[in-house]
Amino acid sequence: MKSRHSRYGSFLIALIAILCLSRIAGADDYAIKMDRPATAGLAYRSTSTGTSEMTRVVKKDGQKVEEVANTMAVTLVSDEKVLEVSTTGKPTKLECVVVKCEQTQDGQTKEVVAPGKKILVQRKGKGMDYTIDNAEAVKDVAQALDMVLHVSDPDKPSEDETFGTAERKKVGDTWKGNVDVVFTTMQKMGLPISKEGLVATMKLADVKTVGGKPLMTLQGVMQAQIEKGGKFPGFPEWLSISSGKMDMSITRVQPVDPAGQSLADVVEMTMAMTAGGKAPDGSAITIDVTMRRKSEDKEEYK
Repeated sequence: MKSRHSRYGSFLIALIAILCLSRIAGADDYAIKMDRPATAGLAYRSTSTGTSEMTRVVKKDGQKVEEVANTMAVTLVSDEKVLEVSTTGKPTKLECVVVKCEQTQDGQTKEVVAPGKKILVQRKGKGMDYTIDNAEAVKDVAQALDMVLHVSDPDKPSEDETFGTAERKKVGDTWKGNVDVVFTTMQKMGLPISKEGLVATMKLADVKTVGGKPLMTLQGVMQAQIEKGGKFPGFPEWLSISSGKMDMSITRVQPVDPAGQSLADVVEMTMAMTAGGKAPDGSAITIDVTMRRKSEDKEEYK
């Protein structure tokens, strides 16, 4: 027969097991923290790929006069270090030592920046300022780097403001992004989207342990119509948008621990629109444009 102490011991072990199971069961919801403040000196290996595709068909008085298709991809592998951050921890100046930087266009691959070169990037107005070994990057190199190397805009709303939620979420849960913030941000970027019908939805897609570290995968989609009658950057003033739409998807892998930096991001955007108007010579011009952009970033922290 078991002693009283033995029975009490068994009871305590069972009680502890129940409590532990309750804690595990209660731990299946997670805080969603998209902003991960950095500090000066943070160092990591970065692998980034940016892809841009564009097709354009131009008609003059109903007759096709131009059809263009361009595809460009830039890959950058580099050792990066944060030099300066904003008051909220957004990196505003980076040092980047190139391991590989290549551009592929129309089936031809060329080197953009040689291995070992040091790139400094910081904001300049609404864009980026790149210097390579203390010399300003030439225009075509800067355009290629702009597809894969950026620092944050400290004046833009945070990702938590835009796509986050204050509520804890379980795997499979979805929530709405802040469409007011999304609309205002897109307007400031010069993208003439319509607020009516604007949708931004996020999802906690997965949580799993990799290498002993719990990681969460966040996914998001955004859809918007292009504002009818709006103007698109780079179009002549006499061209107005008659129809169009934009679709964007986001996938991010980050530690469950809010103190950990994000490990991977994939952002894809497709924009299709039709614009028309009367050219200065009086002819009726119609332009159909489809643009696709994709960026993939992975970081390995030191």
